[in-house]
Amino acid sequence: MNLPLSISTKLGRMISKFVIFLSLIGLVSCTTIITNVTNVVDLEEVDLKKIDTYKRGETCTRTYLNIGPFGNSSILETAQKADISKILFVDTKVIKYLLYSNHCLVVYGN
Repeated sequence: MNLPLSISTKLGRMISKFVIFLSLIGLVSCTTIITNVTNVVDLEEVDLKKIDTYKRGETCTRTYLNIGPFGNSSILETAQKADISKILFVDTKVIKYLLYSNHCLVVYGN
């Protein structure tokens, strides 16, 4: 099918802009949001062999197309949900896909 030159040029420009747009989305979706935890825990005092006996709480925030985060993953909320009164240590877990990411906060304690 032969299109007039002006239509094929416009179509080519639209395709080029779309490819650039998809490339930018791919670059933007590689960002990471990490909140620094300022409290330092001496892990020598924590018996990691007993990790299965500790209570574990996890809350997550999600981003879609790098818009968000949606949800709440504060240390206090995570500990309250797991009925933890004494926090032993905190960990983070990040799962990233092209258009979606999941940032979780994991709290261990008694």
